[in-house]
Amino acid sequence: IKIPAFVRTMLLVGIPTKAALTGIVSFAVPLLLAERGVSKESIGQVLMSYAAIVLLVSHKVGPWVDRLGNSKTVLSLGNFIAGLALILLAIGLAMPQNWQTVVVMTLAMMMMGFSHGLINAPVVTHVVVSMAESQEPDSVIAATYRFLERFGHVSGSVLVGQLLIWFGAEHAMLVLAGFFVAACVLFTICGQ
Repeated sequence: IKIPAFVRTMLLVGIPTKAALTGIVSFAVPLLLAERGVSKESIGQVLMSYAAIVLLVSHKVGPWVDRLGNSKTVLSLGNFIAGLALILLAIGLAMPQNWQTVVVMTLAMMMMGFSHGLINAPVVTHVVVSMAESQEPDSVIAATYRFLERFGHVSGSVLVGQLLIWFGAEHAMLVLAGFFVAACVLFTICGQ
């Protein structure tokens, strides 16, 4: 935890990604769609579009990162795309017709799935590689990182729920988008 690269990756990539999964994908999107009267089947399809893209991208991103040779770029791109997905989500919430909302939010969830696919595959490798000079075994570094990033799972719904109360749905998504874009910039320009 004393290594800046470890903490930076955890706070700017790992925890926010897990918080977005639980707070936005699993919590906010189904509630917001149900609140608009969207059918359960459509809500399920919106959520499954996220899961399908995560699976597809996670499977392909490993070789891409190996060719690129830079996991930091891929992680930064993942954060940036998450920000764009949240902007699209806010646009979807502003649509006047439910079918328009479902279409735009499906696209937003596919973008979010793409961003999380970019992040989920290389994040542990990035942490282990960035701590190569540490005396800890790779398995300890990876296990510690995975444990600590779970704070995002725990806090995601609470944080997003509070933002929804404070700002309303559209503005909350824009605030979160701003966070992910800022995290992308900070992660890109800071350190290793």
